[in-house]
Amino acid sequence: MLDNIEVINIYKIAASAFAGEAFGENIISIFHQESQTILVTECQITSNDTINGLLISEFSYGYDVVVILYQALFQKSILMPSDDFKLKAGDRIFRLYQFRSINIKPTIFGKNYAK
Repeated sequence: MLDNIEVINIYKIAASAFAGEAFGENIISIFHQESQTILVTECQITSNDTINGLLISEFSYGYDVVVILYQALFQKSILMPSDDFKLKAGDRIFRLYQFRSINIKPTIFGKNYAK
């Protein structure tokens, strides 16, 4: 009867947010989708940033993220930007990524509901 129900573990989501903040991420939002914790983060690119000079496509595929908003310095924001924009110091991006490194099994009353 409840085959399609998914238990959301608030501790797992909170741990993901805490770990993201500990690594210097500016977390805008966090949500749970099909057993995955997805973070929405903001990033201001600096001159010594490892992604400075990369194309959005190189950043997206290399870091397994999805850039959903791009704003060049003193320019308007672009929603779902093209993959051929080059990231530069001063640019700002919002990205989605799946938080995979914390693995807490969801339980209720001692029963494990992990898939």
